[in-house]
Amino acid sequence: MILRTEKLIPFFVSLSHDSNGKAVLYDGSLDGEKVEVVITESKKDFCKAEIDRILEASSDRVEPICPHFGICGGCDLLYMTRKRECEEKEKAFRGFFAEFPEVRFLPPVFPDRERSRIRAAFCRNGKAKGFFQKASHDVVNIGCCPLLDPALNAILADLPESGKVVSDDFLASDAIDVAGFRYHVGNDVFFQSNAESAAALLEFVVRSAGDAAHVLDIYAGVGFFSKALECKGRTVVAVEENPKCLRYARKNLKSAAYHNVKAEDAGYLLRNSNPGFAVIDPPRAGMTDKAFEVVSRLKPARIVYVSCAIDKSIRDIRRFADCGYRVSEAQLFDMAPATRHIETACLLERL
Repeated sequence: MILRTEKLIPFFVSLSHDSNGKAVLYDGSLDGEKVEVVITESKKDFCKAEIDRILEASSDRVEPICPHFGICGGCDLLYMTRKRECEEKEKAFRGFFAEFPEVRFLPPVFPDRERSRIRAAFCRNGKAKGFFQKASHDVVNIGCCPLLDPALNAILADLPESGKVVSDDFLASDAIDVAGFRYHVGNDVFFQSNAESAAALLEFVVRSAGDAAHVLDIYAGVGFFSKALECKGRTVVAVEENPKCLRYARKNLKSAAYHNVKAEDAGYLLRNSNPGFAVIDPPRAGMTDKAFEVVSRLKPARIVYVSCAIDKSIRDIRRFADCGYRVSEAQLFDMAPATRHIETACLLERL
């Protein structure tokens, strides 16, 4: 089937229609391109397809800088210019906030693609060492990835071989410097994957806290936000359920009160709390109903909601808006260049 790609829809899915007007969705094409596709799945309202050939290419299409692109599952977008990637990410980001016309968008943070990642999950299988193949647990054997920090490429080169399929998360160092703060972290806990974007995100949160004397950090992890917030003399209460984060948080934090409990179970700890500011950085699925209740009852004057899944976070942001908060600022942080993923933060202020 030959189609003309009409547009990209979030996030980076190509959309066209067949001769009967049925939507066809596929990856890897830019608007205006003429492509030959093969239908892989047909549903009532749309079809899924894979590109067989590019017949007419967009001026924004480029030769990928990595020879493994298209097979390796580590990247999605090396077929387009970085400029076009950034434009599409910002357009999708702004689109999700269309229902909040009062929001002020701050300039997005787009670091360079190359040598930008400080975190990666490597896989091993027999003599293959690299990343998982797209939609598979087969391992693509790569010697070097142009998007990784040089320290990570060195780890990849030294990775021992194994006859078993495994996936291990690695950081460029066990002590990461972000915006002048040193964080002790390990491969067994979450930490942001791009130092430049992480520094900008940290700046957004600290600035948004303003002069709040009492601060709440929900889903605190290893204390990424708490460390920067406590250095201003604030009283910081951090809540994190993952026990593995605790040993790193003890190294990272000086005065913050760190509670190793689930956010939804923290109500009794916070019953006498009166935070002027809260930062919330939930898992991809967003906040549970009970966790939302815990925070909304405290009624902090300002909230920053951080998310790696904006389609899920909009639900929670809408709930805060319904509880009397105004969405005043939003910013995009590109933590994973050349992938479909973005990190977002928005500032909510109580009316």
